[in-house]
Amino acid sequence: MPALVFLGLAVGTFHTKKIPLGIFFLGLGLFSGPDFWIGSLLLIISALGCMRLNLFNAREYINDRLGNSPEGSASWLMSIIPSLLGLFLVGTFFLRNYQGIFAWMGSLGEFAGSLGGPAGLSIGRFLVYFILNNPLILIFGMIGFVTAWLSGERLGKGLSIWFVVSLLGLLIYPGRQAMDQIWLVIPLWVSTATLLVRIFHLAPSIWVTHALAGLVVVLASLNWLTFIGLIFRGMNQNALLLELGLFLASLALLILSATVVSSEWNMNTTWKGLVTGGATALFLFLVSSLSLDAYVMDKDPRSIFSGGSGSGQMGLLLDSIADASITATGRPESIQGAVIGDSDVLRWSLRDYAEIDYLVSPVSGMEYPILITPGDGEILALQDNYRGQDFVLSSAPGWEGVLPNNWISWLGFREGPIANQYLILWVRNDIYSGY
Repeated sequence: MPALVFLGLAVGTFHTKKIPLGIFFLGLGLFSGPDFWIGSLLLIISALGCMRLNLFNAREYINDRLGNSPEGSASWLMSIIPSLLGLFLVGTFFLRNYQGIFAWMGSLGEFAGSLGGPAGLSIGRFLVYFILNNPLILIFGMIGFVTAWLSGERLGKGLSIWFVVSLLGLLIYPGRQAMDQIWLVIPLWVSTATLLVRIFHLAPSIWVTHALAGLVVVLASLNWLTFIGLIFRGMNQNALLLELGLFLASLALLILSATVVSSEWNMNTTWKGLVTGGATALFLFLVSSLSLDAYVMDKDPRSIFSGGSGSGQMGLLLDSIADASITATGRPESIQGAVIGDSDVLRWSLRDYAEIDYLVSPVSGMEYPILITPGDGEILALQDNYRGQDFVLSSAPGWEGVLPNNWISWLGFREGPIANQYLILWVRNDIYSGY
């Protein structure tokens, strides 16, 4: 979100000829991490594509924006000094950390490294997640793109180019994550909003448009509940026939209602009622889906926005280590210990423990009060002198394909198998000898 917001503010202030303010927001965007470079690159390529199709003249556009700037190099420099000073204060966290001013270099290096780094979300999952999470803007946004090209609307054409470039770029980008959908939804949302406003102005809002819209919402809800009910009835022939029959009956009722409305009023009123109902139903689905993935299923590997990895039980692990440390030393973060193997998750979780060593392999005759070993292979020699408890280090979706076998359960409630990676915390016997 910071990358998107600051990039949008930088572009918007430049468009309104507020150059010093645009420089300030551009600098804040540079501090927003590697996502800012992804969005900026996609936007620049999209602008080049629009130039190629003669949708706008970049040289004329830039000269027009810069032409309102203060004349003379001295006055120009004076106008951007407040922006540069503000960036310096923010980048150094108000003079508390001077290394922060170079954070943009680290984000650029991280972005460059991700181009050849490990693969992120698979292309199949990325596309399916995007489609399932954004039916509202996909339907109306695509219609808006088509109408823009048919009518010659420059804004709609530019948005469609931005969407296509972003989609192809993210499919090529190896480190793609579900969060990167944000660069796809912006042009779709603008196109959707433009189309819906145009449709809402086709006819006045009267009781029949509200009635027709309400009918669409009710029928869509009934069909969705019946579809989700297949989880409990099973994918048998009778259940599928019932779902198909309900869908066809709903479609027939909508056609009949639209015919009556168009004959008694006009076609524009009919379209407004149908579109309002469809957009409302899809918007309710969007809100429920986002709430499920971002809040209810937060940090669950089955969520769309988890990145395919859950958080594990690091809180319980830290509580157990703190309890052992208090018992052994009287303080919660002063116990000595060792981690067999390496893990970025463990290094971050144990960052407050200065006495923790990280070893490649077990060492004979270890006398550490606590040990943390991988859970996939127990060290038998430890069982005589230590007592152990396993914890979940991380979790991931337990299916290989794009969707699990019980895909209806996942679609409705994000239910599915989970594959957990475990670790074992070993505490020396003499620490709890009195218990």
